[in-house]
Amino acid sequence: MRTVLLLLMLLLFPLVGVSAIDQPQRDTAVNFDEIDAFVQAEMERAGIPGLALAVVQGDEVIYLKGYGHADANGTAVTPQTPFIIGSIGKTFTALAIQQLASQGQIDLNAPVQRYLPDFTLADPQAAAQITVQQLLDHTSGIPKAAGEQAYQLDPQYSTAELVQKAATVAPNRPVGASREYSNINYLLLGLIVEAVSGQNYTDYVREHIWQPLDMTDSAFSEAEAVGLADGYRTFYGLRFPAHVPIPTAMIPSGYGIASAEDLSHYLLAYLNEGQYGPAAVLDSPGYHDIYWNRLPGSATSVETSQSGGTLNFNADIHVLPGLGVGVAVLTNTRHLWDDLLPVTTAASIAQSVAYKVAGWPTPKPPAMSLWQSYLLLDLVALGLLVWALFRLWRVVRSRGTAVIHVWRTVLSVCLDVGLGLLLLIGIPRLAGQRWDYLLRTQPDLAGLVFSAGLILIIVSVVKVVRFFHGRSQEVGTATRTAVITQ
Repeated sequence: MRTVLLLLMLLLFPLVGVSAIDQPQRDTAVNFDEIDAFVQAEMERAGIPGLALAVVQGDEVIYLKGYGHADANGTAVTPQTPFIIGSIGKTFTALAIQQLASQGQIDLNAPVQRYLPDFTLADPQAAAQITVQQLLDHTSGIPKAAGEQAYQLDPQYSTAELVQKAATVAPNRPVGASREYSNINYLLLGLIVEAVSGQNYTDYVREHIWQPLDMTDSAFSEAEAVGLADGYRTFYGLRFPAHVPIPTAMIPSGYGIASAEDLSHYLLAYLNEGQYGPAAVLDSPGYHDIYWNRLPGSATSVETSQSGGTLNFNADIHVLPGLGVGVAVLTNTRHLWDDLLPVTTAASIAQSVAYKVAGWPTPKPPAMSLWQSYLLLDLVALGLLVWALFRLWRVVRSRGTAVIHVWRTVLSVCLDVGLGLLLLIGIPRLAGQRWDYLLRTQPDLAGLVFSAGLILIIVSVVKVVRFFHGRSQEVGTATRTAVITQ
């Protein structure tokens, strides 16, 4: 179903991409007026209230700028404005692991259970095979959905409690066979950092990553983040300021806070063998992927990035290590269907800016604006709900009908049950998330679709009950008639 939807979207809204491989490097100065115009146009198309941009090249920060407003009061975004950066925080966790590995405290190829003896899954044999490196690479076999449960957004849990709950999760593929992104992998890595270093995860990152990189606007709680931007959520295509508490247990997999200026320092370390000025966060010559794995060979055609998305923030860092180009884009809103529809995201903006700096032809902007995407989604969701209500109205209207049409009833029930199950089972599978998570994170669209599916199932049940009740009445009437006739 996901494939069909994606193909449909691509047919309706074609995208043109440009490969990073073997593109020529620019030999003229970067046109920041062009970048400004591009960013502002994409912000308007995507309904982004505020955005912060950082661009680094070589060993310098070449551009820092804030756009739009950070809150409903119109406070201007600056390069020092803190934003929630979501899964960009995974790269801090990865760097912490690589630091400890470089010191000989962690063997990346050792099983996770060497450092977390109590770690297990529904398949204990699979759990025993998973290595630290497989957690870094998302090849553990732990499914994405396991790291996207509604209860994980509750601030009352600790990271250890979330991992303990994951003990009931069954891997959905052989360990090491292929990649599937899962937050659980990085929760486990966060616990490994704590177990090996003897420090709380947040304390370790502050001391060994943020302090050497002079990331003074970075924080792990809203109380620490001075001037934190307000996040915005979207309901039926309209943006509203919305506060969403940080689920502290999920911090090793995301939910850190940083400014564009802070991330410019971080990008410089990426591009300069872990070095930022006189400080070094990793003694590992060469260039790295986004999880600080040392990459062999030529970096010329390498392109690496990490996005971070929460319910009301979206961020991305995009790195072209062979050309010494790094870009960070922070925004205070997010389109929650950005993995299904061709819409503007922090990632699409960051990639295009990186290409502009490198002098490469830029990808065509995503085909759908925020308003187009929500118009499409709203029309589909409302159409499904209207259809379900129409079917319910037909059932109510036909109450008391004496004649029972067997095949018509069977076909009608099959239609309603089929569409109802397609919505109630197919949509969570398409999204890779459960209904409790969808209804909590996307109550507008998910609520319409869930209501439509539930109504159709109810209609089907009423039809079946009415059918058998009517048949029993027919049989009873026929029996009484036969008795009277005799």
